[in-house]
Amino acid sequence: MVVDWQSRRALTGSHDCRLKLWDLDHCICVGTFLSKDHPAFCLAADWAAGRALSASWDRHQGHPIRVWDLHTGQHTSVLRAGAKTRCLALDWASNRAASGGE
Repeated sequence: MVVDWQSRRALTGSHDCRLKLWDLDHCICVGTFLSKDHPAFCLAADWAAGRALSASWDRHQGHPIRVWDLHTGQHTSVLRAGAKTRCLALDWASNRAASGGE
């Protein structure tokens, strides 16, 4: 889960291949993003730019890290991590991300 306390939003991922965008003030889901065969276990977000990363442990798909548009709910690109991703760190300003895992 990744939270923006200032705007009172959260993004969650799960084993059911869905990312959910939450309005924390009203405790409601305001968006569901389908990632097909991509369970989302690690998340990072740039709330101001409206984009996020999700990482999966799916070895059959090359351990994908997907880039999402939070406004449309569509993923815009896929990166291959090469191993199970346990954590993500990113710097959106320099357009760099790092993943750690097995």
